[in-house]
Amino acid sequence: MKKQKTQYKRFSRETFGLFRFNFWPLVIFEILYSFCGSTIIFPATGFILKHSLSAAGLFYITGSNISELLRHPLLWIVGFVLLLILAFYTLIEFTTLAVCFHESLAGRKVQIIPLMRSGFKRALAIFKPKNFLMILFLILIIPFMNIMVTSNFIGELTIPGFISDYIADSALLSVIFLALVVSLAILVIRWLFVFNIFVLKDSSFKDTRRQSAKRIKGRFFHTLWRFLLWNLFLLAISLIAALVFLVVCVIPASLIIEHIQGMDDPSFWLTLLISVVSIIFLLGSSILDAVVPPLNFAFISKLYDAYSRADSAVQEDIPLVNNNMSLAPKKKHLVIAACILLVISIGVKSAQIILAFDVDTANILLSGPQVTGHRGNSTEAPENTRAALEAAIANNADYVEIDIAETKDGVLVVSHDNNIKRISGQNLDIWNSNYDDLKNIDIGSWFSPEFSGERLMTLDEAIETCRGKVKMNIELKPTSHDHEFVEKAVDVIQKQNFKDECILASLDYPTIERVKQIDPSVRTAYISAIAYGDIDTLPVDAFSIEATFVNKRLVDAVHRQNKDIFVWTVDNEELIDDMIDLNVDNIITDDVPLAKEMVKENGINSQDIFRKTLEQIVFGM
Repeated sequence: MKKQKTQYKRFSRETFGLFRFNFWPLVIFEILYSFCGSTIIFPATGFILKHSLSAAGLFYITGSNISELLRHPLLWIVGFVLLLILAFYTLIEFTTLAVCFHESLAGRKVQIIPLMRSGFKRALAIFKPKNFLMILFLILIIPFMNIMVTSNFIGELTIPGFISDYIADSALLSVIFLALVVSLAILVIRWLFVFNIFVLKDSSFKDTRRQSAKRIKGRFFHTLWRFLLWNLFLLAISLIAALVFLVVCVIPASLIIEHIQGMDDPSFWLTLLISVVSIIFLLGSSILDAVVPPLNFAFISKLYDAYSRADSAVQEDIPLVNNNMSLAPKKKHLVIAACILLVISIGVKSAQIILAFDVDTANILLSGPQVTGHRGNSTEAPENTRAALEAAIANNADYVEIDIAETKDGVLVVSHDNNIKRISGQNLDIWNSNYDDLKNIDIGSWFSPEFSGERLMTLDEAIETCRGKVKMNIELKPTSHDHEFVEKAVDVIQKQNFKDECILASLDYPTIERVKQIDPSVRTAYISAIAYGDIDTLPVDAFSIEATFVNKRLVDAVHRQNKDIFVWTVDNEELIDDMIDLNVDNIITDDVPLAKEMVKENGINSQDIFRKTLEQIVFGM
């Protein structure tokens, strides 16, 4: 036992030595690789996928349109190309690390550009048909097993939440899933050396799997045990880094935030705190990203070398990197280059977090959710009338929610129903009536005789009533009879210069898509009676969800996408309290005074503010 412990210690020291031997080229590569992935590759693939869906006449992916998506040949082609691009980029990291550690084992220093050139050249082999199966290994199996052998680039590829929930609800599927995990774990260990062999030999993926399994044969449990121990060690490094972050950043910031609510312009100070903490957090996470994956791959490379020597299977030592000694940089130049890349990377990511964390977000953290008057303040005045809007304003609502429809002659009016019989007693369809036939009809007496003077408002009139007093959540309700309904709504918003004071919402996603096509700067919200699946990835600014379907997982998922979540219709104390605890952004209610009072009374304390501030930092990307 003591001898085995000594061997582990010696092996660990040798692994660290292997990691340190070409440390600076390795670190520069990892920082550059991670930066290019997050700022170029991922956004580019998302752009291609989005426009491919649009070209196919699809605007989002849900269970309702998955069959249509699978029948479209363009999307099959684009899907394969995107998988190939992602697999190729992922493979670049593995081949570069394998080349670097091969050279380090041979005692040869490498230069960053020749190293990257060699890694890139060897990764090109994935485009050979005989290696296409490697795509599944790179994109599906490795992220699925959550092994720390790569940067956070493919770590973002995870099982969708709605699938994991569906599996968890079934005992049979849970057993099958567990069996699948065990099977994949066995494959990962058997194929642990495929990238080392792929780099050293011009073999197909099939041959590298076979050769890796040959090295592992008879050593499976020994390899599994050592690999798990090493990953636990790397996990401990990450936890220590988190502890340092806690001591250096979290504790001092928690003392500062105690005083933020009492300061002048607390939103500014909270945003400033976010900026400082995000820079510190990103500095630490970027360093970990540049160190932990190479350390894991150094362990794999050292283990492969040890097994090969034990089996007398060491091949002729051939240099894989052609250094240009006349251009060999000095160590200080490498250090400077690494620092510059790190500063640029942190600067870009910090800017993305800080820009996403705007004043509205700070205000929500400081004061709790905003409150929207549903159809104005419909407990005190008839819905969607000027009186209802004024009542919501008088009760200090942050937003009012209204519905708009189009008359036969193209005027946009405020009404929830397209037939006004419920609010007027007259059986008239808005889409089949001219505005002049509707504008003098009483729509208030059904609520109370004192509101007999209320009439249908136009969208322009509603905006004039609300301007500078309350923001507006304007629901678009298209019908088959409309003519350029969306275009007219956006045109009104633009002419009224009202984009900063409203959000356009709809149950019909193509309507929202059309708004963004006309004017991408107009904020949009997708309304859904239920929330099942990864709706948070849809390209909208906010989601408006029926309150009983809202849970912490959904709220966190939406916030990680830097989007807002509105909940409706929340009219009782218990449900309002639940929504405050869930940290939703906006509560849509028929009872504005009750919601405002509860938000004020049950507002978050300084500890809540700081916790949510940290969530903004950690998940802000």
